[in-house]
Amino acid sequence: MENIKEVSSSAYGRIRVATNGNKEMLYNLKDLCKLFNIKFQKVREELPSSIVYEIDFKVNVRTSKQVFIKSSGLETCLRLSEEANADEIYDWLLDAKLKTKVFVGEYTIEDLKDHDTAFKFLNRYIDLETKNSILEHKIEENMLKVEFANSVYGSRVVVDLGLINFKIKYKNMSLSNILEYLRAHGILDENNQPLQKYIDEGYFRLVTAITYKGTEEIRLTKVLVYKKGIRLIEKTIDKTGGKKKWV
Repeated sequence: MENIKEVSSSAYGRIRVATNGNKEMLYNLKDLCKLFNIKFQKVREELPSSIVYEIDFKVNVRTSKQVFIKSSGLETCLRLSEEANADEIYDWLLDAKLKTKVFVGEYTIEDLKDHDTAFKFLNRYIDLETKNSILEHKIEENMLKVEFANSVYGSRVVVDLGLINFKIKYKNMSLSNILEYLRAHGILDENNQPLQKYIDEGYFRLVTAITYKGTEEIRLTKVLVYKKGIRLIEKTIDKTGGKKKWV
C-alpha cells in the first residue's frame, strides 16, 4: 500500500486517500461517512468485501487499522446519503485533480533519484501543467455560460443520468429499465440523450468533458438531470402506470 495522504476542500471537508498495489484509488470510509453524513456500519454492511481494504494507520506511537474502499463504493455512499450536496461531493471525490495528488505517475521516489528518469518525469509534469492551464482557461471562458444556464434553470444541483436509479422514488427500478422507459416515451433518443425539447425546457443539460489519452483529445458527453427532470421522469412513470410494476 502507498502512504496515506490527506486531500481537503474548503467546500466539503477532508478525505484520507491511499492506493493499492494496482495503483487504484482508495478512500477512507470513516471520512466518507462524515462527508456524506451516513452511518459507518450501514454502508459497511452493503459494501462487497472485494472493494474493502484495512490499512495500518500510525498516529504518534499508536497503530490502528483504518478501513478504505475502492472508488466503486462511492455510489453506495451517494445512494445512502441525504445531504443536499451529495452529488457535488461525489463528483469532487472522482475528480482527476484529486488523483494527481496521490499518484506520481509510474515512478517511485527511488526512481526519481536517477537523473534521466527525473528529467523524463519533469518533462511529463510540464506537459500536464500546460494542458491543465489550457483546460482552466476553457473553464473560465465557459463559466458565464454556465451561470446563465443556472439562472434560467433555477438550480445548480444536477444528477448524472447514470445515477438516476438512486434518485427517483422507485428504488426497485434498474437504470437500464429507466432508460428503456424514457426512450419508449420519447424523452430520450436511441443514444440515451434527451430530445432537444427537454433540454430547452430545462429538464436536462448536456456537458462535454475533455480528457487526454497521450496527445489525443477525447470528448465525452455527459447527461445531467435537474430536479425538474427527476420530477418529469417520476410523473411519466406515474401517468403511464409504471408505478404499479415498480413500487
